[in-house]
Amino acid sequence: MPRGLGIGFYSNANGTPTSANGFSNFKGLILDVDNSGNATNRNGALALTNASGDAENIPVTVLWPTATLGTFSTTIPYVVTYSINTLASTGGIFNVSVTNPVTGVTDTADYLPIDNYAGPNIFTPTNTAFAGFMDSASNFGQQGLVSNFQVGTYSPVVASRLDRGRQQHGVERRGELERQYSRSTTSTTKHRHGSV
Repeated sequence: MPRGLGIGFYSNANGTPTSANGFSNFKGLILDVDNSGNATNRNGALALTNASGDAENIPVTVLWPTATLGTFSTTIPYVVTYSINTLASTGGIFNVSVTNPVTGVTDTADYLPIDNYAGPNIFTPTNTAFAGFMDSASNFGQQGLVSNFQVGTYSPVVASRLDRGRQQHGVERRGELERQYSRSTTSTTKHRHGSV
């Protein structure tokens, strides 16, 4: 189970989780920075997370690609970006990338397993009602920093002006939903461990 910083979405802003876990109802990506309890070194692993309440579900995890991005460090503010499609029936996540600002290298190829996730879309309009970030640690007092958190919308070309005149209600409304619910998430994360 990943422990670290996540950027993604929630279905509600004031849910009633059974504990104080930041991953309660979280849908998104978690950059694992807390290796406690793992048999293998998972620091830097990026996990697609689909939590239902406090029950975690991790459909895909990609270990840190040292050969491409260098040795993982909790002192480097990595940039994690991805896009989602809330209207897709499967998948729903694409354009996953991680950038090491120290080396200037952006890696997309190693994250294709997340891009190629073909299970049911976890980024539905209901599940993405609120964008946010989370921090989860196995030990009290560990903390992280998320800066430059951005959420944007994708505005597709829906129809020509002539087509809009003929299909005014259906096309324009569908286009409004696409603009409203197709979102992209970007975040710069910096990790720090210590007392709160």
